[in-house]
Amino acid sequence: MKGGTKLHIKQIDELKPSTFKYIESEIYSYHETVKHIELIEYEIEHSTTNNHDENTNVGKNSVRANISPVERKVTALLEHKQLKRMYSITDAIKKIYERLDDDKKKLMNLYYWERPGELTWEGIAKECNIGRMTALRWRKQIVYAIAHELGER
Repeated sequence: MKGGTKLHIKQIDELKPSTFKYIESEIYSYHETVKHIELIEYEIEHSTTNNHDENTNVGKNSVRANISPVERKVTALLEHKQLKRMYSITDAIKKIYERLDDDKKKLMNLYYWERPGELTWEGIAKECNIGRMTALRWRKQIVYAIAHELGER
């Protein structure tokens, strides 16, 4: 990782084991989370429940809100709490992943996405042409960097 990230990792050296496991679970499910985000966005985009005039049965003197369907959809996207959290998580993972060198990206791909649970740490280290302890250290650095990005402790 780049120098600035290492400094931040040292600042949160006391990451709780439960937080470490939580961050790893989010990394494992990154691609599913991205798909879930797309599904929610699609559902909001194609929602018919908000496309009708809510004031159809109101008297002629009532005030109507001039909110376009596009504005309603944007508001729904911005106010969706689960979506906000998923954006935060996927953005943090993507940001850290993009800052990794190719060797650490390979480790992340093998361990979390391409072959999760299939290889031992020795196998992953061998695939990455590094030692087992280096692989474990890189894993910790990656998880800590993502935790820092999310503001976890």
